[in-house]
This record gives sequence, structure tokens and C-alpha cells, in this order.
Amino acid sequence: MRDELSESFVDPDDLELDQDTLVISPAPWTEERRRRSDARVQILNSLCDKHRSDVEYFKSILGAVPHGLMIINKDNRLEYANQAALRICLKDETHVESFLSHHHDIQEALKQMRNGAKVRTAMLELDQGHYAVDFFPLAKNGDRVGLVLTDVTDRNRLEKQYYEEKHNLMTQLAGGIAHEIANQLFPIQGRAQLVSMMLLQANCDLNPEIFKSFKVIEEQVQRISRIVDDLRHLSRPAEPRFADLDLTGILKQVVDTLAAPAGKTKRFCQDDDEALFRLRINLHHQPLTVRGDKDQLHQALMNLMINAAHAVEDVGQGTLTVGTYAQDGKAIAYVEDTGPGIPEEVRQKIFEPYFTGKCSGRGTGLGLTIVRNIVRAHDGELALRTEAGRGTRFEIKLPLLRKGGDIQPFTANLSKLQHHAS
Repeated sequence: MRDELSESFVDPDDLELDQDTLVISPAPWTEERRRRSDARVQILNSLCDKHRSDVEYFKSILGAVPHGLMIINKDNRLEYANQAALRICLKDETHVESFLSHHHDIQEALKQMRNGAKVRTAMLELDQGHYAVDFFPLAKNGDRVGLVLTDVTDRNRLEKQYYEEKHNLMTQLAGGIAHEIANQLFPIQGRAQLVSMMLLQANCDLNPEIFKSFKVIEEQVQRISRIVDDLRHLSRPAEPRFADLDLTGILKQVVDTLAAPAGKTKRFCQDDDEALFRLRINLHHQPLTVRGDKDQLHQALMNLMINAAHAVEDVGQGTLTVGTYAQDGKAIAYVEDTGPGIPEEVRQKIFEPYFTGKCSGRGTGLGLTIVRNIVRAHDGELALRTEAGRGTRFEIKLPLLRKGGDIQPFTANLSKLQHHAS
């Protein structure tokens, strides 16, 4: 035990064992004891000097770091803040603590961190700029938590500038493409109308599939014309043309269109549970009347179904489910897939123009942006539920009308042709 205490302030010669109790019995002060005591004091002073030197060394390093660094104890009191953190938080420690208490996101993240949860980066918008706040534990029990504040003001500004330049370029490009598409649509529409008039004048018996095919041509031409208008406005859809519509009927039309031989869901089987790609349809038993633009709602549902089909195909097998139902005064159409789901780190970006998680050539990054804007134009809500590895579900919720009107008819020529055939 004497050896173990040799580096303490107490001289080992002063220690005695009395009935298993260690007591101090000062021995006579000698020159040898003074020499040993002086040596210990020198060692202690040397250790203190080294400690002060290390503290200054690490403080100089942390002070030179351009990112703000804070250490918070279990009572949410500040234990340390480097110079960058003090500059960000109004230059003194009192303001730093006030700064922490005034930001709910930081308080919530600290609470989650102490509960052992994984915490995502928090974003702060201050008068002097934008900052990303990352958190890291300093002890297993979460008593101390470190915060790193990174100035992202310049990065956000450059990203915004990049987006604006890309948006302007894409707008010009889209305008040119829309013009060329429109030029090709007019002859198609004109020819379809001409043939329908010729058949009407011929006064001959017609196979019902003939006028059904012309009806599909006319519908698709009109729909492409509206899409071209949207393309001219890029991510801002054209002004809606509202009418009373059956949301269930629109979804059924989208399903029929995509299930055609050239459609995006032609590989999906409705009646084969053993198929790699399965399609489930759950339509409401009664019409769900909403006030909306038929072409825009058709486009929104088609975009969601195409995205869902791609998601299922990406994992090699699975189920695509679509349906409608009514709840709380809302008419709801949903599209659900058993694909890979949307990772948490990109969920906030999926509605941004030009952002796409698909492989090259499979997406423009505008689909969900357009869907969201269409739903907003209809005073609706676009809801998302997703889980990584489990799948994704989108719901379009629109105000449900108590009593709806008739769905607008197609062109006069096609209506006459159908009447003549019957």
C-alpha cells in the first residue's frame, strides 16, 4: 500500500495501520522528507503546466474551427462554446443559452438523443444566415451532447441560383418541345374528326369498337393538348376547367389506359395471385362527385400510378393497389405499392422540381411537383405514407360534393356517331 500511495500528498512514512484502519501519524520532519516533498510538488506543478498547455492547445484548435461547436449538459446548460458558436449566437454565453431555449427543434433533438434515438440534422434560419445543426453524444447515458453548427447560407444561395438557371433553361426547352408537339396534334385531331364525319355520312352499320376507338383517340388528343399547356408553364399547371366529376370514374379510366397493350401497367395481372406483378383495384361502390378538372386529375393519378409501377418493378415483384373511398366529407383516391419505399433522407425533396430518385432516362423530376400543384389547385390534400423496404402510399383527398352534375360529354361528332351506331 505504501507503493500505491507514494505519489499522494501524504508521506508514506506517516501512515500506520491501527486495527485495520489506516491513520496518519506524522513522523518527525527530516531533510529527506522535505526533499521527497519538494520532488512531489515539482511533479504536480509539471502535470498542472502540461494540463494547462493541453487545454490551451485544444482550445486553439477548436477556436480555429469554422463551424460552431457547443457542449450541452443533461440540464440543457451550456458547458462549452467555441468562438464560431458565440458569433452565431450573438457573441456571449448568456445569449447562447437563450438561443437554445428558443428553438424547439433543437430542444426536441436533444431529448431524442438522450432517449437513444437517431437524430436527423436540424435546419435553423437566423437573421444572419442559414445553419445546419448536427448532434453527437459525448457519453453513453446522454448526459452531455455535442452540437455542430454549419453555415449553409452560401450553399443554399448557390443551390437556389442553380435551380433558377436550370428552371429558365428547362422552360425555354419545354416551350420549344410543346410547340412541336402541338403542331403534330392538330393533324391527328383533324383526321379523327374527318373520318368520324365520313363514317357518319356513309350511314353504314358500325362495329361498336370503331366508335370506341375514335372516342379514345379524341380523349387522348385533348388530354395531350392540356399536357402541352402544362409543359409550357412547366411545373405550374394551366388554369383548371372545373366541372362536376366522378373521382372513381376518372381513376378507372386511368387504370384502363395504363393497362392497354402499350400502357405502363400492361405487365400487371389482376386475377393471378402468383404473378410477379399484381394489380389490385378497390373502387367505391357509388360515384364520388368532386369539383375538378378532368384532364388534370387524370394526369395526377396517372403520374402516381406510373411511379408506383416503376417502384414495384425496381424490386422485381410486388403489388400495385389503387382505389377510392369516402371519409370525413372527402373523396379519396389512393395509389399504393409494395416497392422499396422512400428513404427518410429524400422525403423532403421528392416534391422539388427536377428531383428524381429514378435511374437516368426514367424520370424528369417533375411528376410529383405537378401532382402536388394540381391537388392544391383543387383545394385538396396530397398525403404520403411510406416506409423503407415496405412500400409507399399516396392519397389525393378532394372535397366531396353532396350532389354532382353530369360529366361533360366529348365532341359533338363522336356523340352523334355513337347515337347513330346504337
